[in-house]
Amino acid sequence: MTVVWCLCGLGNPGAHYAAQRHNLGAQLVEYLFDGHRTPLSFNKKLGGRHGKITIRGTQIHGFIPESYMNLSGGPVQAFLRFFDLGPKQFIVAHDELDVPTGQLRLKRGGGSGGHNGLKDIDRHLGSGDYYRLRLGIGRPIPPQEVAAYVLKPPLLGEMPLLRELFDDIDAHQHWLWDGSWDKLKNHFHAPKKEP
Repeated sequence: MTVVWCLCGLGNPGAHYAAQRHNLGAQLVEYLFDGHRTPLSFNKKLGGRHGKITIRGTQIHGFIPESYMNLSGGPVQAFLRFFDLGPKQFIVAHDELDVPTGQLRLKRGGGSGGHNGLKDIDRHLGSGDYYRLRLGIGRPIPPQEVAAYVLKPPLLGEMPLLRELFDDIDAHQHWLWDGSWDKLKNHFHAPKKEP
C-alpha cells in the first residue's frame, strides 16, 4: 500500500505577498517541489496550487491554498476530501513568531497559537490533530506591531538563515515521509552551535 502525504504551505495569494514573512510556509513548499523539478500549478477544482512527487515510494502532494491566510481552512478541507486524506496524513508549514528566525520546531496537535491560518484549518477540520512545520520568524521589536511585522519581507541579515533552514529541511525531508518524527526533532530541536 502506497503511503500518501499532503504538505500544505500557508500564505497569502499574489505577488504582493509572496516574499513576506507570513508566506514562509508557501515559500518552503515551492522550494521543495522546485528542487524536484515539479512546480506547483493552479488547480481551480482544488482551490489552490498543487503538485505531486514520489520519494522512496511515498507519494507527496504539495498544496498552497489560493485563499487569504485567514480563509485557509476551506481549501484545505476540500483538498483532503478530494484525495481522501485524513489529519494524520497532513503536514502544514507556516510562519511562527515564537520560534527564532531560521529555526524549525515540529509539532503534532495543539492550539493555533493565534495563527489565523491554523485557526481556520482547525475550525474546518474540527480538529488540530495534524502535523506542523513551525518556521521561525521571531517576534518584532516593540513598538513594531505583529501585523506589520509578518507582512514585511525578512531583513537582509535574516535571509541567509532562512536559506540555510530550507536547505536543511530539504536534506532531511526523507525523515518526514518515512515517519521518523523523532529523528527530525532530534536534528532540528538540538541547540544550534555558535559559529
